[in-house]
Formats: sequence, structure tokens, C-alpha cells
Amino acid sequence: MYQYFKNKIKLLSAILSIVISQNIQCQDQPDIGNYMFFLPLVNPAASGQYSDLSGAIFGRKQWFSIDGSPMRCGFHIINPVGNNSFGGSLTQESIGIHSKQKLFGFYTYKINFSRSKHMTFGLGGGGILLKSNFSKVKTTDAGDNMFVGSKTVLRPDFNFGIFYYSDNYHLGVSIPSMIRNTIVNNNGELEGYSSLMIDYWQYYIHGGFDVEIDKDYTFSASTLTKIAHNAPIDIDINAQLQYLNLFGGGISYRTKSEIIFFGNVKLSNVFRLCYCYHSYFNINGRYLTGHEIILTFNSQKTKPAVIQNPRF
Repeated sequence: MYQYFKNKIKLLSAILSIVISQNIQCQDQPDIGNYMFFLPLVNPAASGQYSDLSGAIFGRKQWFSIDGSPMRCGFHIINPVGNNSFGGSLTQESIGIHSKQKLFGFYTYKINFSRSKHMTFGLGGGGILLKSNFSKVKTTDAGDNMFVGSKTVLRPDFNFGIFYYSDNYHLGVSIPSMIRNTIVNNNGELEGYSSLMIDYWQYYIHGGFDVEIDKDYTFSASTLTKIAHNAPIDIDINAQLQYLNLFGGGISYRTKSEIIFFGNVKLSNVFRLCYCYHSYFNINGRYLTGHEIILTFNSQKTKPAVIQNPRF
């Protein structure tokens, strides 16, 4: 077969081989943890829960000790107007020789069942700039034309979500990507390829609740299930203890052999800083780590949002 990288990235090449196979493409969906503090990262419909100008700036580095490991950063902004919300996001993702820039706009509409119970529908769309630099691949066969040159293409994509929430619990489902975008080698020529394949869709199902322990402490728990065709189901289980909406911390377990320790602190009436430490285990006998940081903001020009604690 092919040896994609030297020494320190042998582990990464094994994972890339699953993604790459015969059609070379970017990593489909990034593995993120800071959605616990900003649900629009996994469900566009969750943007409808905010009552004032809000957003987030975020960054993530996976498998910190490995060159070419996945990285993700970007920002997200939401502007509510009555029962409607408008917004946009710009993200940068990279893994090995592949990178992806995404510029999305989105719209949500909210239905109010009562003063405390609401359902929102969200649709997002935009462009994805895919780039693959195959000249960085180290192969065992000299002159292998399957791994020569680089290619950059612009392709469309869409996402969709439904979100139901009340004062102390929420449920949601989303499709984070509806178009399969790849870069393929067609008889020695690198070409961009897009297709609408329902079998390609991944589904995120999430839910959570908040319980006031006393006047000072709030306990939050949530789960996120990721479902994909011909792939094992991934489940996140999250728990957090929050003190007076000022600071808090908790732990998350993922079925893919990963534990996340996280915390948040309120910096002001507008800003909150959140951090996640990823601990990966049982990956080819290696212990790996990752880091995430996210700065959220809520202008609260009129009144506090319905959801006071970091939304799980």
C-alpha cells in the first residue's frame, strides 16, 4: 500500500486511509467538543434560542503531539430579529495534506408554543474551498502519479436542523452536511466532485437538561449521538456543575475512547471563556491529547436570554 507520512504521522496515515480510500477527500465532519457551550456549532436551528446579538470564536487542535493532526478554528455570529435569526460563520479545518475553508450563512425561524416552550427550524448554506496538496505525500513507489501536485476547488454545501427548547431542557436533530464534496484523481487529473447522496448524510441527535440543586448550584447533563451510514454510532455523555452562572466545570465521555475535561468562566456580562482538554486512549496503544478553546458572547441589549447557563 502507501506510506503517507514519515515516522511521527504513521498513526494519522492509518486514520486518513479510512477517509481517503480510492477517492481522496477532506475529513467529512470534525470531531469537536466545544459545542457544549455553543450548540449552533452542531445544529443551525439552535441559533434561534438567542434573543440578542450573539456568537463565538473558537479553535481546536486534535492529537497535539502529531504533525498534520486535525485543526479547526473560526467564528460564528447570530443576529435575531423577532422570531427570525440571521447569521454566518467562517471556519478553517485541516488534516494532513487536506484543508477546508467554509463560509456559511444561515436562517432560523422560531415557533412559540408558550412563554417557555419553543421550536426552531434552521437552514444554512454556502461555499467550501477544498485544497489537497498531494506533493507532500511520501510514497513507497517513486513517481506514483496518484500523489502528484495540488488542487483547490470551490464547492457548495448545506445543513439543516430542528431544535426544541424550554427553560431547563432541549432536544434537537441536525444534518451537518448535505453535499458530498471530494477531490478525486481522474486518470491523473485532479478534479473536484460534488454529489447529493442521502447515504452520505450524517445525523446529530442531541438533548440535555438543567437542574437547580440550590440557589447557588446548577447541574447540567446532555448527550450527542452521531449516526452515519456503514459506521459505528458515536455517543457523547456530558455532565457539568455550574456555580451562580459565574464558572463551572465537568466531564464528557465518548464511545470512541475519549474523555474530555472542560470548564468555563464568565468574564463579563457579555463574554464567557470555555476550555476543553481531550484525552484519547486505546488508539494503537498510544496516549494522545487535544485542546479546545471558545469565547462566546451575548450582547443582552434588552434582557438576558432564556438560557442562562452554557447550553448543553
